[in-house]
Amino acid sequence: MVPTHLFLLTLLLLLPPCSPLAPPLDVAIIGGGPCGLATAIALHKASPSTSVRIYERDPYPFAPKGATVAISRAGWRALRCIDRPVHDELRAACAAVESLRILPIRAGSPATAAPGFARRALFLAGLLNKLLRRLRLRPLPIIKVNLWHSVRCTLAARAVALLGPAALQAGALASVSPSPAGGFSLTFSGAPPVSARVVLACDGASSATRLLCPLEPQAGELLADEGKSVWRGLAPGVAAGGAAFFLRDAEEELLAVTFPAGDGGSSWTVAAKALEGKSKGPADALERLLGVLPPRDPSYEPLERLYRCVEATPAGAIENRLKIRRFGEGAPPFGAATSGLAFLGDAAHPVRPTGEGIALALEDAWALGDVVKRAGGVGPDQLRAYEVGRLPRVRQVSGRVKKVADAYYKGGGGGDEPVEKVERMRMKPL
Repeated sequence: MVPTHLFLLTLLLLLPPCSPLAPPLDVAIIGGGPCGLATAIALHKASPSTSVRIYERDPYPFAPKGATVAISRAGWRALRCIDRPVHDELRAACAAVESLRILPIRAGSPATAAPGFARRALFLAGLLNKLLRRLRLRPLPIIKVNLWHSVRCTLAARAVALLGPAALQAGALASVSPSPAGGFSLTFSGAPPVSARVVLACDGASSATRLLCPLEPQAGELLADEGKSVWRGLAPGVAAGGAAFFLRDAEEELLAVTFPAGDGGSSWTVAAKALEGKSKGPADALERLLGVLPPRDPSYEPLERLYRCVEATPAGAIENRLKIRRFGEGAPPFGAATSGLAFLGDAAHPVRPTGEGIALALEDAWALGDVVKRAGGVGPDQLRAYEVGRLPRVRQVSGRVKKVADAYYKGGGGGDEPVEKVERMRMKPL
């Protein structure tokens, strides 16, 4: 009779070898929009040995979505310091806005004046471009814009090239559990579970990470509801010809914008007083949008153009509620309450759509990368240092954006009040 211990030893030797457990990630980034992708690139540049993976619910390659974004100068500086090739590619893909008009949204309505600062800038730009046309020269762009989708895809391609194809995973976050010993266990719908030492939430104003972390203040405490619904879309078949239009009704607080898009088409955005409930999908969002727009008037070209853009949007409308980060008395602390967790981009500080939101997100990515580069690695202490350093600028830019946006959304005498000057960030390439 074979002794028990010899039998067990023989059985163990006959079993196939077990695969070693995968080591935990250094960083799990939740959200594969421009913020999450730029952050992944920045961390890789700052610390190439740091293992980083991005989790995004949209499978890659990404389907078109979003609208046009005008990245401010601060955003371009941050992007250049994160990764020069991406900066140069997106700069070359910009669409130029050569004329910009602010008009009433209904034919026959009283003339809609631009806010003071915009009125002066548009007047001077109009005179200059009028002179250039007379000289048969190309007009100068008033601003340059990019498709949000193009920004995202360019950053994604660069992240995959630098970090490898496995760095971008398709999966929606289902749970995030801090470990008593440090780190996190995360599960996803559509992706395998993972352990990570650090989690970075770059998943937008309606952050699923925030919702799943019990220690974090929720949206009702963190965000101020602006009382507006916003719809966005892309119309690739409607040529803009370099022209942008702002259509306003100050009394109803209704604002519609059409812009050139980088693909030769147009993008559009509509902001109106908030509607009750939430759209069930793109088709329902479109129906809700048509309920707030003035009746169609083919004789009034600016409004007719808006309708053509909305109808030519193949993916349907995207509807969101406009909310911004609260600061000041009674607002929750800026930093995350959970050790090893940090929020970036709109997950940390959504602002009104003026071009500064994506710029702040790109600055976030650079600022965290700079902290990691100087520290030689990433951990809870580096996340807290990043938050302390970012708070003053985020609060300052958010206040400035609110003043500027009020002049457009609310109309009236706004826009002539002095706007706080925002100090330029000092950035070096990572």
